This record gives sequence, C-alpha cells and structure tokens, in this order.
Amino acid sequence: MKRLMLAASLFVFGLMTSSTVHAQTLTVRGPVGGASFSVRPYYHAHGIRYTGGYYYPGRTHTHWEHRRWDPVYARYHYFDPYLRVYYYYCPSRLGYYPIDPIGPIVPVRPIVTVGPLLFP
Repeated sequence: MKRLMLAASLFVFGLMTSSTVHAQTLTVRGPVGGASFSVRPYYHAHGIRYTGGYYYPGRTHTHWEHRRWDPVYARYHYFDPYLRVYYYYCPSRLGYYPIDPIGPIVPVRPIVTVGPLLFP
C-alpha cells in the first residue's frame, strides 16, 4: 500500500513539474526497485483525429486546464493542456473542436439579384 501511495504521489509530482506534455506516452518510475507505469495523453483515449487535429465528441470532457469567455462569439473557449490548443463546444455537432487561429469560417449570405421577369 505504501508503494502504491508513493508511486501515485510521484506521478502527481511529475505532472505538476512538467511544463509541456508531448504526444508520446508518459512513463513514471517509482523509487529504485519500485513500480513504473505509463500514462497516455487524454486525446489518445478520448479524441478523434481528423485533418484539423483532434476533436472530442460528446459533452462530458473535464480535462480542460481552464476556460475563457469569448464575448465576440458568446461562448467559452477551453484550453487543452495536452495539445496546448483552445477548443470550443459546438452544440450542432455535439463535440469540442479546435479553434482555428485565423478564426472560424462564417457563412456569407448569397447575393440575390432580382431583375425584370421575362415571359415568352
């Protein structure tokens, strides 16, 4: 039991002291002769890869480091500490999607011209 508690505390200490988590598997080792175990980043287990990076389907994801309100789009932006990217929740697509650094694509209304009606 003491070894398990020591390994868990070393794991937490390792997460607190690491500034950047890479896409690789994180291996935490205990004291000499102690157990070691591996931890995969959150997006490996819960994210789905696509051309824009990773997205998280569903609503219940609690791994975010912090969230910020964006008054322009009237929504929260969530910071993913593993990928170091901001995400937003899209209710129509039921998931969290990365924010494009250029900005989201806003559909433009088509211009409709009304001319004289010609009847044969």
